[in-house]
Amino acid sequence: MRLLNVLPLILILFFVACQSPSKGPEVELNKEVTLQFRPKLNRKEHFRYLSESRTKTMEDGALRHQRDQVVDFELVQVAKTLDEKKKTFKYLETTVKKDGLVPLEVFGLPDIGEAFERVYDWRGNILSAGNFPKDSFYMVPYMVFPEGKVKPGSTWDYTTTWKMGETPFKLESKFKLERVYRCKNNHECVEISIEAKVIPRLKDKTAKYDVFHKGKILFDLTRSSVLWGHFQATESIDSEKLVQDVKSCVGFKLIVPENEAISDKLKCGVL
Repeated sequence: MRLLNVLPLILILFFVACQSPSKGPEVELNKEVTLQFRPKLNRKEHFRYLSESRTKTMEDGALRHQRDQVVDFELVQVAKTLDEKKKTFKYLETTVKKDGLVPLEVFGLPDIGEAFERVYDWRGNILSAGNFPKDSFYMVPYMVFPEGKVKPGSTWDYTTTWKMGETPFKLESKFKLERVYRCKNNHECVEISIEAKVIPRLKDKTAKYDVFHKGKILFDLTRSSVLWGHFQATESIDSEKLVQDVKSCVGFKLIVPENEAISDKLKCGVL
């Protein structure tokens, strides 16, 4: 069912238990910070992603089908414009390597050999995404920063909507600043946890649908760059006779520039 593909869509994005990478010597900084996406013009960032999912279909209480899917791919982002006055920037996003059959549109990303430009504001809101409509999943950000300063323990909420086909979806996310610390290359980094729920407006009012995800992001404030992320999610749809359950995860990390990258092996953990 196409509806069940919404799970990897939410994960670029975009979680149940999370692993933390080893980051070497650290110094905790109990201070207020301003969180912003503000990349350096023409800076090239190369990320590797690993996604795993397991879908089980039950009928009349018996397992009828199990499907496992894995995709390993690499995405390059280059900041092409930076408008200090409007506080916006434009990324050119290109997928340069892919191993697996999962179409990357389910992550809201270009597929292998494809590229498009996406415009963001400094909080992470997406203002445009190629030629995709404003109500498409390509316009849903995986992280939005709050206005003003925050400190360890601060929380903020974000809500948005989109459509997949004719079905409207609502995303409710809660973010928490877990840590501010001195990280690699003497940069300032932050650790942010995320919990989210997806609420569809289904035509079948008898069906029960649940999607929950949570995870963690490491963000380099000095370079305005995501370093690492790990998300796990559960999704289920329960109708009168058919039950489908999906467990899914996405792990990703910066691999270029190499001097800023975290050396830990990329893991996911579903299969």
